[in-house]
Amino acid sequence: MSGENPARIPDVPEGAFTPEKVRHEVAIQRFASPLRDAAPRDLEAFWQNRHTYNRATNAVWQDSGPSNFSGRATCLAMDRKHPKVVYAGSAAGGLWKSLDGAGTFQSCWPNGVSQNIGAVTIDSDNPQHIVCATGEANLSSASYPGSGIYSSEDGGLTWRSFVWIPGKRRMSADDREQMPRRVSSISYSAKDKVTHNRQIAFGSISNDEQLVGGLYLSKQNALEFVERWSTRPYNCYAAVFHPTEPGKLFVTIEAGGTINGIWRTTDGGVGNWERLATPFSGELCGRISLAISEKDPEIMWALVSSRRRRMLGAFLSTNGGESWVDKSSALMRRQGQLAFNNTIAIHPEKPEIVVCGAQDLFLTTDGGEFWFPISEPNRARSSTEVNKKYLHRDQHAILMPGGDVIISANDGGVARSLDLGNSWQTSRGMNTMMFYAIDVSPVNAEIYGGGAQDNGTLLAGVVAEPVNGSSQPFTQVVEGDGGYVVFGQEQEGLVFASTFNTTTSRHLEQEPWTDGLNPSWTPVSPPVPPEEKAVLGLTVMTIKPAEGASAHELLLATNRLWRTSDHGVTWLADELGFDGSAITAIEIASADPSTMFVGTARGGIFRSTNAGEVWSADLAGPEIPTRVITQIETHPTNPRIVVVTVASTGRAAVALRGEARPYSHVFRSLDGGDTWQDIDQGQLPNVVLNGLAFETKDPFRLFVAGDAGPWVLIESSRQSKPVRRWVSIAGNMPSAVISDIIYHGKTRTLTAGTYGRGIWRMVVPARFKITPGEAGLNADDLLPVLEGYLLDRDIPIPEPLTPPQGQTFDLFPRRTLFTCSQVAGAVGYIFEARNTDAFDDHATSASKTSAVEMAMGSASNYVWKCWAVFPDSRCSFPSHERTFQYLR
Repeated sequence: MSGENPARIPDVPEGAFTPEKVRHEVAIQRFASPLRDAAPRDLEAFWQNRHTYNRATNAVWQDSGPSNFSGRATCLAMDRKHPKVVYAGSAAGGLWKSLDGAGTFQSCWPNGVSQNIGAVTIDSDNPQHIVCATGEANLSSASYPGSGIYSSEDGGLTWRSFVWIPGKRRMSADDREQMPRRVSSISYSAKDKVTHNRQIAFGSISNDEQLVGGLYLSKQNALEFVERWSTRPYNCYAAVFHPTEPGKLFVTIEAGGTINGIWRTTDGGVGNWERLATPFSGELCGRISLAISEKDPEIMWALVSSRRRRMLGAFLSTNGGESWVDKSSALMRRQGQLAFNNTIAIHPEKPEIVVCGAQDLFLTTDGGEFWFPISEPNRARSSTEVNKKYLHRDQHAILMPGGDVIISANDGGVARSLDLGNSWQTSRGMNTMMFYAIDVSPVNAEIYGGGAQDNGTLLAGVVAEPVNGSSQPFTQVVEGDGGYVVFGQEQEGLVFASTFNTTTSRHLEQEPWTDGLNPSWTPVSPPVPPEEKAVLGLTVMTIKPAEGASAHELLLATNRLWRTSDHGVTWLADELGFDGSAITAIEIASADPSTMFVGTARGGIFRSTNAGEVWSADLAGPEIPTRVITQIETHPTNPRIVVVTVASTGRAAVALRGEARPYSHVFRSLDGGDTWQDIDQGQLPNVVLNGLAFETKDPFRLFVAGDAGPWVLIESSRQSKPVRRWVSIAGNMPSAVISDIIYHGKTRTLTAGTYGRGIWRMVVPARFKITPGEAGLNADDLLPVLEGYLLDRDIPIPEPLTPPQGQTFDLFPRRTLFTCSQVAGAVGYIFEARNTDAFDDHATSASKTSAVEMAMGSASNYVWKCWAVFPDSRCSFPSHERTFQYLR
């Protein structure tokens, strides 16, 4: 590995790989399956049936940040009566609530439902009523669909399905299949003057014809798909009701061809639709965002994307949509990727003030005659001076509460300006960072972090001194779209970090972690040809586990291996390309560094027993599905014991006899990869596993993690027969996708990097306390009519107090006070009363206290019961039922 230019770059055989296809396969199968555009049924089934799986009751995780950086935020809503109350949706980290006008946030979303939020709105008549839809509608390769629409009647304390199926307590998997999976907007109509009813419109999109999308209108307790443009899925990015005319609704349609554009109905969508005349022709326009002035509804704005995702313009109508004129500036029209970032908002009191968001934010104070940028993408003006106008790029939602306040939801979370964009402050507490990969320093467990979506490389524990007077728990040390991070084996200061397309940076011992506010690591990227960079967006890296001079050898993968032994000064590339697809996993055995394995995007597994000089052919046997190999690990003391985890698209395997079985995701070899055993055996949910780690001390337990959280394999023997039990160790962790998991031997700590909820850490107990799965338990009958809760037998059951058993009421109105005994540690209580003669006559309410008042629908016999609610979306089993009666 010496010489002026040691990299040997052989010609790539024609047809050896197709870069765009391989990159697409990796994104879908690893980072975006099954909740991207494969059917989400398997993961939803796991959430609804978590009680049937073994779980550890002493798995306690610590939220380990970052709190000063956030991941992509997708939507915003504000209580107009109490403008300090703001809700923000995260692309993959749930819904968050602020009580100080978007200064700080706390999570208000249950664990056991989709964390992928698309849209949220507040009922202006009842600000405690929130409607939130899951599934991101910003098109990118790593955005996830959702699993339905939910509503809260108590300001986000508890949630239930927005759609109520008559005769059912809870929605079935088949019911959910009919729900839109990517919702971009929610809009309430004005009240009908006769019926006083209000419609709700949901604009949704589909990135796959197997999942529904389009315009949906509320109809009683259900949703009705509007087939005006197609009976198949299409895109409706915006659905906005006129603020004062109940039946008038504007929608933006991208269904393909000339029907794209802005449409209007005046009868609530019953049948009267017209396409508005606009300066842009339908076949040329793509995504369109709409805004209608509250002060003067004749004023409307549309931010229009071309089919190539560039900005066509910002169009103004001053006559309710009858005519439009482009008011955008040349600088604005340079903005791109408007299928991903596209939003516009009008000041509630001054309609001449408008904010337009694409990659950056633009403001006009004179109705569009002049626009000026109010955001800058550079975090710092110098190494010591913060850029007050810094705002993370890629704008997804804008709120204008009034005055000079602007709130932005973007790829860096939520930020607020109090002076019309002259300065910005990033909101705190919203730990929604989307990590692709993480690592922990073997030398110092307090130094850890990873590469994050559009937030570069973030590390904790590297900067002791406050920056500009405020403590920074995480520090951005490399900018860009983050990737792999690997720490040196002997030096905590030796770190390599990558961003997408093999761009690599280096930090050495004794060097400053940052140069003030500017990342300052040394670029050390290998000379990878452009066509090879396109093979894989996320570059896999590892450092050879050895002592002495060889301890610093770094391996980096495209569709072949690149090596450096001098910290990236010179690189050597292997000539072998394995199976031509991207390398997605590298393992160098700690027990014998001459033993190496790589896994590929096409499910290949290759072995070397002489430190990479010679490689085997593909060792993946017929048991292993042809899916992305997400991780490979060897046993800490035996290099012949090797385990691989496999991604999936949720499909069942071909059935030779009987019913087809789902693919397994964990395989082990006891002979160095010659033969493989399925050690999943259907005990794990049929979803992607991304992370894999061995405990480095006896009993050498195996940990895996992915879309369904973290798990541990507990093995024992009974009468010479091995017994394997997979146990969920999710504990108090939210149900976000885990993209990587690291075991730290010195501290016996697991660190999990999630795609949407930051980093979580747990000191691994010597023995897990296991509650066996209860396969025969009908959780639907025992859970409250709420979503995302897990029944916990360890929680005391509240005792129902009033009304007492058999009480009769002879009064009207039928308002009933329900009370129960208090349960220590409970954060709330759920009460449910049901008419025994009519299923649809029921009342459910959540309360932070052990008392609540509810109204009964008719004179009849009722039964009631209650639950105690605990943090982390756990609830007690229901109390015993009590009966009461209303005579009138």
